[in-house]
Amino acid sequence: MSEAPTARTRPLGTLAAGERSELTFTITQQDLRTFMDLSGDRNPLHEDADFAHQRGFRAPVVHGALLLSRLSRLIGMELPGAGALWTGLEVAFRNPVHVGDRVTLAAELDHVSEATGILKMAFSFTVGGKLVANGKAEIMARG
Repeated sequence: MSEAPTARTRPLGTLAAGERSELTFTITQQDLRTFMDLSGDRNPLHEDADFAHQRGFRAPVVHGALLLSRLSRLIGMELPGAGALWTGLEVAFRNPVHVGDRVTLAAELDHVSEATGILKMAFSFTVGGKLVANGKAEIMARG
């Protein structure tokens, strides 16, 4: 049995603009099923190949919120890590993601305020070097 990962703990004063973190993952059919069960979103575009093809997609499209769940993992576990609370989000979905795609999430702090505990982060999701989503997140960090 494997142990659950531990969130990285960083004092606010050790964080700086320009710090980056990257996470690469593959979306599985089980990820999609679990997300649909949790969210209740069973739009046929996400699970019916014929429906997706009829609408111009090569396969069912992964939920954008499923991608964003990986951003939540990065924020809460890596950068900035334990004690971080995601407070704002701007995101644009540029291209579809499909089950089996290998996705890279890259994030960079572009503002750190020790006085307010507010961090701002730019992020992007790519598949094979092609941008699929990008945006900005605001994070409150304590400690």
